[in-house]
Amino acid sequence: MHDNAPIKFTLGNTDKGGRALILMFEEAFQALSTEQQKAAFKAYLATLTHDLESLPDSDPNKAGMAVIFQVCSELEPHISKGEIPLDQPLTIELGEPDTTSSSSVATIDLTQH
Repeated sequence: MHDNAPIKFTLGNTDKGGRALILMFEEAFQALSTEQQKAAFKAYLATLTHDLESLPDSDPNKAGMAVIFQVCSELEPHISKGEIPLDQPLTIELGEPDTTSSSSVATIDLTQH
């Protein structure tokens, strides 16, 4: 996504046969102080916001970027307080999309792997 991203996302499978988004924090980000992590993550969120707002609605990457933004927004207060062990992967199980809604963002459930 971004070369300077503090976090890497990969898609995987759950034990239940579903899909999951697996998050790993970069070693350089882990080595920062909590205050530096807070500043770096807020800067990353600002970049994501800019990139997301600059994409046209017709861009096929926009829905995926919206999910990444949602995840990062939920993580930010916890990262700012140093509440997340950054040396361990986090797994987000992707729920089934709501077929009765026009929304293209899946429901997520954040669990530590």
